[in-house]
Amino acid sequence: MRWAEAAIAVGSFVMLSACSLNAPVAEREAEPPREMAAASLCAPDEETLYYCPHLPFETVSMCLGDKNISHRTGLPDTDDPDAHDMIISSDANWSNIHLGHVTGGGGGHQKHVRFTAPDGKNFLILEGAPGQYHDGPSGPWNGVTVVAPDGEEKGWLCKAGAVLTPDWFDLIAKRAPVDLQSLMEEEGSRFDGWY
Repeated sequence: MRWAEAAIAVGSFVMLSACSLNAPVAEREAEPPREMAAASLCAPDEETLYYCPHLPFETVSMCLGDKNISHRTGLPDTDDPDAHDMIISSDANWSNIHLGHVTGGGGGHQKHVRFTAPDGKNFLILEGAPGQYHDGPSGPWNGVTVVAPDGEEKGWLCKAGAVLTPDWFDLIAKRAPVDLQSLMEEEGSRFDGWY
């Protein structure tokens, strides 16, 4: 009997854990659980604004420091920050960082931060929610879109385990060494839209 009770208890815990990971980002706790924050690729003195453990095969983190912001991909199983597959950090005046915000579809929205790498590739970390006329995901989403210099796009949604600081967009704008308007995507430009 005790084995059966233990199996039911473990099964219930696993089911509840899986359900909480699949809950929309807005319904999760604002503060990341300690094990998730520890698994982030951000340095101890940086704030983790975004973290996805499975996008698509690696961890992705967006990290905010006192005077910089960075996009990192790799595996969180090392203490060596140089071991990550890719780090794109803001330059001194953040000219390679842009923010985008679109609304539409009957109440939908999407926000993104775009990191431009030295080779011209653009990496967008985004979050959004559909409106009543939206054709995309049925609930809130977050993920990464990569746009090559030739315009080819690839995008991935974070399926589970995402940590997204609720006011990440405002935190970036406040920490930037330039005014918000100079960070915003140019209206009508290639990156002023939905991803």
